[in-house]
Amino acid sequence: MTTDFSKVRPFIANMPTPHLGESLIGYIDRAAQRTVVRNLPTIMRLAGAAKTRHTSFVRPFNIDPQEARGLAKLFSLSPQEILSRLHPWGEFDHAKESTIEFFGTKIRGQYFESRARRVSPRALGISPHHRAIWDLRPFAFDPATREQLLDRCPVCQKRLGWVRLAGPTNCEHCLDEQGKPTDLRAFTQPIVELDDEEAIDFAIAMVHPDRAKRDLAHKLVPDELRSLTASDLFETIISIASILRPSFFPQYKAIGRPTTLRGFEELTPDLLVMGARAIIGGEDGFAGVADKMRTTMDRRPAALGIFKELGPLAAIAVDRKIAPAMQAYFRKAIARDFARTTDLGMVRKRSAAINYTSETWRNLNELHREFGVPEAYVSRLAQSGLVETRRAAETITAPIMINRADFIPLAELYKDSVGERSASAQLRVSYRALAELARRKVIERIEGPAAAMLGDNPRYRLSTISAVLIAVDRRADRPVPPQKGPFLNAAAAVFAPHIPWPTIIELILSGDILIHRRRKNGKNWQGAVAIDDPESFRRVVAAAADGRADEGAMGNWLSTHEAALLLGCRKDTVADLQKEGILHSQRGSTCFYKRTELEKFRRKYVFGREMLARSVFEVHHQLYRWLRSEGVVPEKMKLRGIDPIFDRAEFERALNSLPAAPPKTTKREGRGLFTIEEKQRMVDAVQLGFPVNWVSDRMGGKPKSIAKWVEEFESTGKISSAWKLEEHQDTLKRIIARDPKQTLVSVRRRLEDDGVVKVSKSALDAYLKQIGYRRNHRGELRLDRANGSAASSAPTGSSEELSSG
Repeated sequence: MTTDFSKVRPFIANMPTPHLGESLIGYIDRAAQRTVVRNLPTIMRLAGAAKTRHTSFVRPFNIDPQEARGLAKLFSLSPQEILSRLHPWGEFDHAKESTIEFFGTKIRGQYFESRARRVSPRALGISPHHRAIWDLRPFAFDPATREQLLDRCPVCQKRLGWVRLAGPTNCEHCLDEQGKPTDLRAFTQPIVELDDEEAIDFAIAMVHPDRAKRDLAHKLVPDELRSLTASDLFETIISIASILRPSFFPQYKAIGRPTTLRGFEELTPDLLVMGARAIIGGEDGFAGVADKMRTTMDRRPAALGIFKELGPLAAIAVDRKIAPAMQAYFRKAIARDFARTTDLGMVRKRSAAINYTSETWRNLNELHREFGVPEAYVSRLAQSGLVETRRAAETITAPIMINRADFIPLAELYKDSVGERSASAQLRVSYRALAELARRKVIERIEGPAAAMLGDNPRYRLSTISAVLIAVDRRADRPVPPQKGPFLNAAAAVFAPHIPWPTIIELILSGDILIHRRRKNGKNWQGAVAIDDPESFRRVVAAAADGRADEGAMGNWLSTHEAALLLGCRKDTVADLQKEGILHSQRGSTCFYKRTELEKFRRKYVFGREMLARSVFEVHHQLYRWLRSEGVVPEKMKLRGIDPIFDRAEFERALNSLPAAPPKTTKREGRGLFTIEEKQRMVDAVQLGFPVNWVSDRMGGKPKSIAKWVEEFESTGKISSAWKLEEHQDTLKRIIARDPKQTLVSVRRRLEDDGVVKVSKSALDAYLKQIGYRRNHRGELRLDRANGSAASSAPTGSSEELSSG
C-alpha cells in the first residue's frame, strides 16, 4: 500500500548518531531508549512502514527504500544512514541464487539471523551498540574481542530477541533485584583461541562493514583470484567449511551449507580458518583441506576413486554455486595435489578436476558428468557387453573406458526415454496397449544397447508419445458441431471391459474418427475431447478392431490402472474399494488385483461411465436424476463419492423401461417463441419419463416453462399458443400469396380490415420469421423451404428485410 510519509512526525528527543558497522535494528533499539516507545512494531508503524505477508510485523532490514525515508524522518537522520543498513534481496552474478546485500557484500539469505539477538558482553562493555556482524550465523564470536556470542539470557534462559526494546546491553525478558533489566555485560563469555589469526581475519574482512578492511584483506588473495569479489570469496570459504563438518564426512558429492541457526553451531571457527587458508594459503592451504578429507576416507564406503579420496572437496571444483573462476582454480589445485600424492598408490577415477589427453575414450564417471546419464546406467551398459569397453590400466581395478562416439546416440535416447508408468499415464492406456501401439509403430519402444543401459523394464521414446498427443490435439482443433457428442472416454466405455485404445488412437490419427475439443487439455486428454457421432464411432471402432489381435487382453493380475479400465471407474475408487475390504490386492512395488475377483464385482455392480454410454443421456447428473425417478439409488459404500456405484440388475431393469429418445433439436439463434407443435413434443418427452432438465438441454425451452406446459396439458388436455397469429396462419398465408411484394404495414391493415386479428407490426414481423418467411432478391415474401417448417425454423435477419419492398 502507499504511505504518506509527510504524516511521519520525528521524535522530540535528541537522537544519537549511528556507529560504523552498527545494525539498523540495533540502532533503533539504542535510540528508542530516549523515547517512551519500547515496542519495535509500534516504531515501524510510526515510521509508516507497511505490513507484509511474510512476517508478523515489518522488520527494519527488509523494508523498501520508500519506507526507509519514513524511518529516517522519525529518527531525524539522513536517508543514506538508513539505506546503507538495509539488506535488499538480489542474486549472485554467476548463479540464480537468492542473496541479500550485507554492507556491499552479497551473501546467502540463510547466513543472516533475523529473529534471535546475539551479543558479546565484552564488546558491549567497550561500546554499548549492536554490531551488524553479530547477525551473521557463520560467526559465533565477536571479531574484535574473539568472545563467544550470547543468544540467551544467563538469568532467565530465554532467547534474546527484538520485539521489546530494552536496550542493546539488556535482556528484554527479566529484571534484576533493583527492578531494572538484566545487564548482559556482567556475563562475559569464553574467548575463542585460534592458531591462524590471519585466516580468520580474512574471512571476517570479506563481510566487514568497513570497506577499507575488505580492500586490505583482498591483497592476500592469489593473483589468479584477484578478479573475484568479496562475495565470491566468502561463499567459497563457507562452502569449504561446510564440507569439513564431521557430520558431513559420509557425503561424497553433495555440498550442503547449513540453513538454520542450530545448523551453524557445527560450523566452528577452526573450520572457517581452514576454508580461508585454502584460498590465501595457495598450494599448502589447499593441501591441508585435502589431507583432512583423506583421513575420513573410510567414512565414505559408497564412493569410488576421487570422491572416496576427497569427498565433496572434489565436487567443489564443478559446483555451479561458486564463481567459475574459483571452480577453475580448484580444478588446478586438485591436479597439483594429485601430483603431490602420487606415492599413495591409488587407482583414481578421472574427473573434470584432472586434465586428460584422450579425446575418444572416457571412463564411466566422465560420461556421467558430460552427458548427465546416471553412473549406474553407464555401468550397466558397460557390463552388458553390447558396446566396446577398455581398461584404463592392466589391473582389474582400473576404471572401465567406453568410446565417446558410441555413447553419444545412447545418451540422446536416455534423454528421450520414458518409463512404462509415465507413458501409460500420458496416453491413458494400459501397459499392454502401449506394447500394441509400439508393435503397430504408432510409438517407438527403445531396444538394443540403450534398453540394456536403461534397465529391464520397457521404456519408450518420449518424443513419439508427445507426437501422438500433439496430433490428437490438432485433430480436435476444429469447430464444435451443432450437436455436441459425448466425451471420448465415455463413448469408449461401451467397449468395456476390453476397450481397444490402440485401434481408437489409430483411427483418430488417420481421421476416420472425428473429434472436437470440449474443455482445456489436462492430464486426461480422453476426457477433454469429444466425438462428433457416437453411432459412427461405435461402428467404425468395432469394424476396425474385428479380426485384430487381442490388443485389450489383460493378464490374471491387473494393476490399479487396468482395474479401473475394467470396472469403468477412477483409480481413486479402486483404491477406496481396496481400503474398505471389498476388493483385495497383492502388494509389491505396485498394487495388483485378481482379474476373476474384478469380473465378479463387475457382474454385480456398474459405474456411471458404462451407464452413461449405454443410455441416451450425455451428463451424469441427468442420468442419476432419471434413475432416482425410477427408484434406483447408489449403493451405500464408504467411498469418496466421486464414482457412485449402482446395482447392475436394478440398472438393467430401469434401462429396459427407458423409451427411445426424441430427436435432438437445433438450438435457436434468437429468442423466438415456441409453437404449439414444439411445446407438444417437449411435453410428450416429459410424459415418456425423461427429466425436464434433460428435455430442456436436448429440445430447447426453459425448465420452468416446460414444467408449466406439462401442468397445463395434464389439467386441460391442450397447450395454449404464445402467438395470436398461430390460429390464423392459413388466412395470413393467403393474404401474402395474393401480393408477395406488399409491405408488412399492408398485411397488418388487411388482417384488421377483414376482422381476423389486430396485431402490432413487430409481432407480425417476428411471427413471419418464426414460420420461415424471407424476402427474396425480388422483394417477395416467400416461405423458406430449406429452413424447414415453422416448428424448426430459427428466426434470422432483421425487420427491415421483411418490411422492405
